Amino acid sequence: MASLKLAVYQVQGVCGAIDPNVALIEKGLACASMLGAQLLVLPELFLSGYELQKDELPKVAVTCSGPIMSRLQQSAKQAKVALSFGFVESDPSDGAVFYNSVVLINQDGEILSVYRKTHLWGPIEQDLYTPGDDGQYKVVDLDGTRVGMLICYDTEFPEPSRCLGLQGVDLIIAPTANPPDLYERNYSMVKARAIENVCTIAYVNRCGEERGKQFGGQTVVTGPVKDVVRAPTDEEAFLFASIDDSSLRDSVLVDTPYFQDRKPHLYGALT
Repeated sequence: MASLKLAVYQVQGVCGAIDPNVALIEKGLACASMLGAQLLVLPELFLSGYELQKDELPKVAVTCSGPIMSRLQQSAKQAKVALSFGFVESDPSDGAVFYNSVVLINQDGEILSVYRKTHLWGPIEQDLYTPGDDGQYKVVDLDGTRVGMLICYDTEFPEPSRCLGLQGVDLIIAPTANPPDLYERNYSMVKARAIENVCTIAYVNRCGEERGKQFGGQTVVTGPVKDVVRAPTDEEAFLFASIDDSSLRDSVLVDTPYFQDRKPHLYGALT
C-alpha cells in the first residue's frame, strides 16, 4: 500500500438539518488540506444527525446524484482531500426506502464507493432503515491504499471484516455512533478485527449530546499491532494518523498467516 495521511474528525453535528453539517464537513476539509491530510473521515450519519424520527427522513435523506452530494464532491476536489462521511441515503428508485450509508469520495471529487449498513442496530434503526444487501463488502483503491467500509454495529461481527480482509484491505473506514457505556466493549472488538485481518481500522465516533442521547467520542485509529492514534476524551477532536502498514502487514502474515491457515471446509455452519 501507499502511505496515507488520514484525518478523523470527532465532532458534534446538528440533528435534523443538513446545511450546518455540510458547513462542518467543509471546515474539516479546509483543516485537513491545510495540514496535508489526504483523507478526512467523519462519524456515522453525520450529514443528518443520528437521533432522527421516521417523519424526518425524507427531509434529510440525499441521493448520490443529488445537489448536496455534488456540492461535497466539489468541496473535496477543491481541497484536494478525499472524504468519507455517514448519511441517510434515499433509494433512487423508491423515495420511501432509506439506508444508513457511508460514502468515499476521492481527491478528484469522484465517488469511489457507497456502503449501506448491513447490520442495523436495534429496533429503532431497523424501523428507520433498509439493510444493505449482497455485494456491499467491497474494496476500492484510493491512491494505492485498498479501502473498505463498514458502519458501527457491522464491526461487532467478524464476517464483514473478514470479507474485506480476504480482498487485501489496508484500511477499513468504520464511522460509528456509540454512547460512552459501550465504548470499551466495542473498542476490544474493533481491535480484534484489525488483528484478525492485518489492517488498520478508523473507528470514528460522534461526540456531544443529541436530543438527550450522549455520544462517547474516544475515536480510535488502530492497526494490527498497536493503536495509531486515539482521542482521549468525548470532546471535539481533530486527529491525524500516518498509515503505511505494508511492511508490517507482511511481517505479521509471515509469523501468523491467518489467511493461508484458514480451513473454509470446516466453516459450513456459518452459512
